[in-house]
Amino acid sequence: MKSLLRKILLGNASAKDYQSVTLAGDAAESVWLQADEQTMDVSKNHWVLALDPMVFGIWLDKKTQVSKARHFNLYFRGPASMAGTGPLLARLSLNYFDAIDEPGGSLLLLQVQQSRIYHVSPLKARLLFLNYYKTPQTDFRRLKALAAAFSYPRQVRVVSFGRDDQYNIFPMDLLGEMNAGDNFVFGLRHSNASLAKMMETKKMVVSEVSYEHKDAIYQLGKYHSSTIPPPALLPFPLVKSERFGFYVPAWADSYTELDIVKTLNLGSHMLLWAKAVSRTRLKGSTGRLFHLHSLAWLRQSKNGPSYSLV
Repeated sequence: MKSLLRKILLGNASAKDYQSVTLAGDAAESVWLQADEQTMDVSKNHWVLALDPMVFGIWLDKKTQVSKARHFNLYFRGPASMAGTGPLLARLSLNYFDAIDEPGGSLLLLQVQQSRIYHVSPLKARLLFLNYYKTPQTDFRRLKALAAAFSYPRQVRVVSFGRDDQYNIFPMDLLGEMNAGDNFVFGLRHSNASLAKMMETKKMVVSEVSYEHKDAIYQLGKYHSSTIPPPALLPFPLVKSERFGFYVPAWADSYTELDIVKTLNLGSHMLLWAKAVSRTRLKGSTGRLFHLHSLAWLRQSKNGPSYSLV
């Protein structure tokens, strides 16, 4: 009976929060910000930066003005057809939280208040939650918020800090790049083992990495909150960044060295606002690694087009 229920609910998909995928080009989905009567495409300019509460960062250039007092919605849509806009996948209602202003634009920070998802029927969503996703940390409201936020694929990058015996390397998907690559924003949990030192030294490195190194990337995930072993004991070689001398995986495609210029407490996560000081390319890319929520993947696998699992 359990196997039959699993087949009905999941098909051939695995019961996990996120699917690891790679994209052949741009994301097929689109994301739209509504501020009162104004609606704009923010697909390439929005990022999840905190989870409790959930906070989005949305980059707006100087010519785009939205009032802090307005009510905001984010609409996640599937691939557009010849007839017009794509089907609605999820909707989030948000309130203004804060903003970071730069000469080229502003990062608008919005806190999620409510969420609705349309990947599967409400009954199927509830059954999936009760059978596979219910944990002490996840109630149904949180599942909906995560499924909505990760209806759009989130790229995984690798962050490096420090050298010698004071260093750390870990993957992240709560981050964004904007302003032609001059600015980066990161959302790090307060439990991150290197957060205090990163805020003290105001320096970090972020690397672009290929999905081909998924296993090594996920092995690094445990060093968010635990001590990383000495470099010689890691199962892959490291190189040092040109300016800071921070350790970077030798298999990274490229890396950017950053100065941290602002921090902001978002609740569960600390926002780090950083400016690029140097960029180094090591090799060509074979394709990036992204995270897509499993409910979004279920819809894709049924309705298409779907991304390649890795």
